[in-house]
Amino acid sequence: LGFVSNVTMETVPDYRYKKTSLILFPTMYQACDAAALLKESGSVNAAELMDRPSLRSAEMQGSVSGESGHPELDEIVRNFVCSIKSLDENAAALLIEICCDTEQELEARSAAVAKTLNDSPNKTVQDIVFTSDPLVSKYYWDIRKGLIPLVGGNRKRGSTYLMEDVATDVSRLASMGIDIK
Repeated sequence: LGFVSNVTMETVPDYRYKKTSLILFPTMYQACDAAALLKESGSVNAAELMDRPSLRSAEMQGSVSGESGHPELDEIVRNFVCSIKSLDENAAALLIEICCDTEQELEARSAAVAKTLNDSPNKTVQDIVFTSDPLVSKYYWDIRKGLIPLVGGNRKRGSTYLMEDVATDVSRLASMGIDIK
């Protein structure tokens, strides 16, 4: 029998200014190389990797139907679904979020991220576009949050869905992800 007498929690600040981008890459290796560059640059607050099966699940997700009642979001959803439907089996995506205290810092960091990625050999499937629209950002994060049940539900009959947090150096992430498949 025991009890907790003291707890200290370190939380992440909820910045006022945020931009999000969902960036598609032709291969997992290019997405992971881009993630390594972004980590090195220190310009992003979050970078989430999604492989092709994850994107396929998002493609089939009911919330990607483009019928939200918000015309700008609906257009983004339709364009996103069209983009991911055309990807081959090696594709991957990075969901990136940048958070700052000021609009000026946010603009500078999002421009730095775009420049870092555009100057790298890791070419994206489409132009890098950041949004500060909370509806679009929520849509992107909802895709990410919904992946666990979607990917698990779409596995082949008789297969097992393994969900574990795995730690590796970002430079080895693509190889590890492909090997785990």
